[in-house]
Amino acid sequence: MTQSDGARSERPDLAFDRLDPRLFENVGTDPLASSLISTLPEVLRWDGDQTVLLSQINSIHSAFVRARIDALGESNDELNAMLSDMPLETWRRIELAPEVFRLLAAPHSTPASEVSEILQSFCAVELRVAGQSTARPLPNGRWSALGDVRVSRNRAGTAPPSPYRRVEDFVLAPVVRGTVVDGYSPTYATIFGYTRWFVESHQDAEFEEATAKLSSAIQFIESVSGPTCNMLDACLRVVSLARVPDDPNMTVSGSHPHLRGLAAFSNLHSLRWAPGQVVEALLHEAIHALVSKMEIADSLFLSYRDAGDVLATSPWSGRPMPLWAYLHACFLWFGSWHFWQRASGHSDRAHEFAETARRGFDGQASINNIPPEGIALLRPDAAEALHAMTREAAA
Repeated sequence: MTQSDGARSERPDLAFDRLDPRLFENVGTDPLASSLISTLPEVLRWDGDQTVLLSQINSIHSAFVRARIDALGESNDELNAMLSDMPLETWRRIELAPEVFRLLAAPHSTPASEVSEILQSFCAVELRVAGQSTARPLPNGRWSALGDVRVSRNRAGTAPPSPYRRVEDFVLAPVVRGTVVDGYSPTYATIFGYTRWFVESHQDAEFEEATAKLSSAIQFIESVSGPTCNMLDACLRVVSLARVPDDPNMTVSGSHPHLRGLAAFSNLHSLRWAPGQVVEALLHEAIHALVSKMEIADSLFLSYRDAGDVLATSPWSGRPMPLWAYLHACFLWFGSWHFWQRASGHSDRAHEFAETARRGFDGQASINNIPPEGIALLRPDAAEALHAMTREAAA
């Protein structure tokens, strides 16, 4: 799991996993999307309506997933039948679910038949939620693709954890402005499985506190910048929460390229998560998701395999980072700088956050900290975007 460059951690050894370049082998093959990366400086200034661009990015994500699912459906009559009868909105939930992207795109050893079986289970839950019948049995405990719906027919059993709620035969996770807050589903287990942490679910009061913090942070972002909130809506589908019992002071956020559109937070109920830090972390993870979605069709590097061997020292944290994570950090700090400039009338700490973000570009450190072999690997659009952001922030 990639820990955001701005997140605070007591254990920096957990910060970065090696990026598997096989995830990007087909990147850059769509000529219609070849200039996405070049738009990032403009997008991250939060100046105008980016609805069309955000729709294009999610359409690229959807097309990628559709092609992979269609290939499975060709050899699976039951899956194909489920997909053909599915309402558009239900299909949309599946194709943009981070766990579905992981199943279809991440290099792993799961057989295609098992992937197909999992997808059929997701489809059965979604169809039943949409009020449609399905021939596939739907046992208790099955989850939706987004991890926001669990089949639970035993209404006399244990009450769902708060703030989850029961509706008929389903238990529903809390949703904050379209973003699922997940602390119990298999997707939750997957994201934290990428870490070395021992994690467990929250107590009800802790989960309520963490959800309230997310809600307040998203409301704050919306009050400051509509375009920023629209980007968060389009790119961040799920927030996974976990408590780290052996390190209650570990307050970090992170994401993983195999689970695009998902952000993870540890110990969000803790008092160490101040309101501004929750906002900053959400911004960082949403921008990670934005760039990662662009990378489905447009690439940052001439070779992701070679880029995996290059480290660059972050001018913000002072930590060495894989080049892919470093370049993402440059984008997220540029976006953060512009957001907090806009927030000057909304928060006493806005100037502090803005200066922290801007300072990493001073003296062209954002460029100079990349070794020559890393500079040589940047695609022209990515290099120009980095230079444009550095010139603007360092001016």
